[in-house]
Amino acid sequence: MTMRFSFGYGFDLNMLQTFNDIARTGDEVGFDMMGTGCTPALKGEIFVGLSQIAQATKNCRVNSFIINPVTWHPVMMACGFSTIDAMSNGRAVLGM
Repeated sequence: MTMRFSFGYGFDLNMLQTFNDIARTGDEVGFDMMGTGCTPALKGEIFVGLSQIAQATKNCRVNSFIINPVTWHPVMMACGFSTIDAMSNGRAVLGM
C-alpha cells in the first residue's frame, strides 16, 4: 500500500514568495497533491493561486480543495480548470 500525502493552504497576497516556496518544497519532498481554496474577500483569487502552484511544481497534482459552485458559474469553473490543467500538464483536480 502506498501512502499519499496532500495539503492545501490559503493564497495570501501578502506572502506570494512564501506561497510559491511552500508549493515547490511540497513537490520536492513528494507530496501527491497541493491546492488552495476559494475564499472570496479573504484570500487571493483561486485560479491565480492554482496557477502559482502549477508553475512552482512539476510532479504533484494541483487541486482546489474547495470552490463554491454558487458563486462560480460552471462555464467559468470549466475555463479556469482547463487552463490550470494545461499549465500543469494534466495535473489539475477539481474539488467542490
